[in-house]
Amino acid sequence: FGPPSDYLYAIGCQTYFSGGADTGEGVAEILADCHQSITGQITDLGVNEAGRTQWIAKADAWNLPGGFVSYEGGPAHGGGSTTNIANRILAERSPGMCEEMRYNLDDAFIQLGGTLAMQFTLTSSYNRYGCWGLTDDVADPHRNFKFSCLQELLPDEPTAVQEVESSIESLVRVFPNPASRKFDMIFDLPEAAVCSAELLSAQGIGVDRLFAARLLPAGHTQIEVELDGHRAAGLYLLKVKVGAESRL
Repeated sequence: FGPPSDYLYAIGCQTYFSGGADTGEGVAEILADCHQSITGQITDLGVNEAGRTQWIAKADAWNLPGGFVSYEGGPAHGGGSTTNIANRILAERSPGMCEEMRYNLDDAFIQLGGTLAMQFTLTSSYNRYGCWGLTDDVADPHRNFKFSCLQELLPDEPTAVQEVESSIESLVRVFPNPASRKFDMIFDLPEAAVCSAELLSAQGIGVDRLFAARLLPAGHTQIEVELDGHRAAGLYLLKVKVGAESRL
């Protein structure tokens, strides 16, 4: 069906880190645990090979436009355990936690080649079930050091986002979708082109050629498609070819 970059924008994982689960650890020891937790995620030397550098290498190998992203992350002091919870919360409020968050998203992510990272979450209470929020008071974002820390990592100028639309997706529409046996294929072509359409199973196996090598004129063309009554209900893919370009 073509290279992964035709179908995937990016690949990603979480970027949580933790520390301080042992009884008696002070704030400095908890922060050291956090630092070690982050460092251990940079390159995974185990059987999974799921370190951040390995994710980045795979995104590069697949030429993904969005590269490697983190769908959520941040300090992960939760799980419901009350062990050392007072010091774990104090660590969340300390200036050192800002440094660990910067290390997690700058040195151990952006500088490695990561692109987009999401923090979970803006605000939450701090307790044994988690200290996820940048603040625990929505009316006071700077109650601790985490909010301003992430602000410092943001670019001075907003990131420009350009909407990219595949040419074939702008030329062909299917209505209705989903459909039951009958649907219309609507072509809006800037110039005449030889077009084909094939119905595939969810596994990508061809099940029905709707039409092949049909020359369609420039402009608006509507083709009614009616499938036979023996087609089982389910998920199907539509493979459309316009000229030399094809898409699912």
